[in-house]
Amino acid sequence: MLTARGFSAWITCEGKMLRELETVVDESSHRVSCWIGCEVGKAFTVHWRDNGTGIDSAGYILLDGFTCSGRFLYGYGDASRGTLRVDEHSERPFMFANPNAARRASWQADQATAPDTTPPSPTDTGTIVLKIRQIKRTAPTHPPNAPQAPPPPPSARPGARGPDAACISFGAPAAAPAQHAQTWAFVPHDAARPRAHVTFAFRYRTRAFLRAQGIVAAREALTAPPPPLLYAAAPAPQAVEGLEQEEEEEEEGEAEEGEGEGEGDDEDAEPAQQHTPASSPPPPPPRRSPASAPPLSPAPGSALSPLSSVPDNTLSPFTIPDNALTPLSSVQDSPAPAGDAGAGPSMGFFPLRAVPSVEGLKRPAEPEPTIATDLLRAPEDPKGKRRRRE
Repeated sequence: MLTARGFSAWITCEGKMLRELETVVDESSHRVSCWIGCEVGKAFTVHWRDNGTGIDSAGYILLDGFTCSGRFLYGYGDASRGTLRVDEHSERPFMFANPNAARRASWQADQATAPDTTPPSPTDTGTIVLKIRQIKRTAPTHPPNAPQAPPPPPSARPGARGPDAACISFGAPAAAPAQHAQTWAFVPHDAARPRAHVTFAFRYRTRAFLRAQGIVAAREALTAPPPPLLYAAAPAPQAVEGLEQEEEEEEEGEAEEGEGEGEGDDEDAEPAQQHTPASSPPPPPPRRSPASAPPLSPAPGSALSPLSSVPDNTLSPFTIPDNALTPLSSVQDSPAPAGDAGAGPSMGFFPLRAVPSVEGLKRPAEPEPTIATDLLRAPEDPKGKRRRRE
């Protein structure tokens, strides 16, 4: 992750951060550059973070020299962009590609309607640039930017041919939410310094190229776990006439950026691009209310629940198991007196309260007590034994 002047930036590919190699910082131009590895055919996302400057900012992304839509940040938090809006309801993901394969795919896709853009310069090929400008928002009255047509794939940069060459292309269109009716208009935060506050440049190359140049070792990892994300709620825009209530609520957490109203330096000025704020964390799901069920009303004069509420395979409170070590005298057939029925004889066991009889309910049959057969034998007469012996 690159960090400079209160901001950080990094690239992720399939959920992993691409490690920055040989980072160089230019203090005079406030530009930080590095090498990163890429893998042809995989999508990537550009991330950046305001570490707490307290000043609104707008980020611009340049892919091989082609300026894409960016996003707003509001003095703290994270933003990311990994797609290009191509029409009102669809976007195409950023992809690493081989120039020859990308040109063939672009030619087949653009037979009917060729884009009105020119290919990027070969000198810009192989770079992902993020420019961050500090701004002052004025009002959310600027119309959204028109969808962009992807540029033709660039030619291979000098010195990179065949399988070692790489460029940026765009994947298949995917459905995306519609744009907002308005977005923020803004002016530079410091009119005397309208240029980019900081610039991050990532020079992407294949592993074979980086290894041939001695930038990476043969088995050195090119990815790392991404940093934990920060979240900050976006400020609510002012009310705009003509917006529905639902759109006003959605713009409290998201607003797309329009063209800045301040005049910047021609050297660093970019065309107006669509910007949207960093996403705030999703709200927790609403709690489910327990299913409503009618309460079980006990029978009159008893705190016991009706017998119908006891499942068949559940031990009823009216039954006594066969192996229970409880004297039979503790079970009464007569109704229990009102209030506390009192405890039965302990006999060294846990006391057992008398079981009340519930009017209108059929009491289950009590099990037969188990008695040892040795206790039923009559005592022997020792005199009788003597008579038989005689």
